[in-house]
Amino acid sequence: MGVNQAAATFYSLSPLTWLDVGTIVRGLYEEKRMDEGFNMAQPTIDGDSTNICHMMARKKPSKSEAVAEFYNKWALCGLAVVPVVDGDIRPTCKQASNEHIASREKVQIEAFRLMAEAKTKKREITNGYGSLDTETLLKMNDDIADMEKKARIKLSQSEDIMPPDFAEALEDVLVNDIDTRSVNNSGGFVGPVQKAIFQADAAIVDRFRKKMSLMAVTNDSDVTIMGGATNS
Repeated sequence: MGVNQAAATFYSLSPLTWLDVGTIVRGLYEEKRMDEGFNMAQPTIDGDSTNICHMMARKKPSKSEAVAEFYNKWALCGLAVVPVVDGDIRPTCKQASNEHIASREKVQIEAFRLMAEAKTKKREITNGYGSLDTETLLKMNDDIADMEKKARIKLSQSEDIMPPDFAEALEDVLVNDIDTRSVNNSGGFVGPVQKAIFQADAAIVDRFRKKMSLMAVTNDSDVTIMGGATNS
């Protein structure tokens, strides 16, 4: 599922702080709490955990801890935060194809080749150090730096950043490492991790339509496309 140029449907409002958005969500809660079918005991937002992990925890040593800290900031705004993760079984159209897997492996192999070539050139410099003129030496060092840079980029491109046990690790952090389950002084907290049957974005839209949440924390354009520009 996906729509070309769908990200253009997003609107950007600035400058808004965390507290500004928290105030807006709490205002929406007060405005809608008497609506028929309203299913929130307090202002509630959903987090697209997989999307958040890709966007702001890519370089973090612990993906689950980084996402948990992100959610805790929203809870401190006086909101109930519901982390939603992708299900164990993804729709066929979203499963990694053999071509994608092979492509990632090919990029990784190319990274290793560049690293090996860089090491070979370093040995050539060491073995022939006294016989190399300055221009040749500078050229070889530039080539080595370029190959090492390309290798690092390709290794990063080939990395599958989502840990296989991400949902369990996130729940473990929320329960044990960060005191987020208890209601904080602002009245907010982070709830248990909810695993979708298939994809988190579809589950989030379903919760919104059932009036179980007021906002989705995501930059996945599928959410806006499926949910539509509605306040219902």
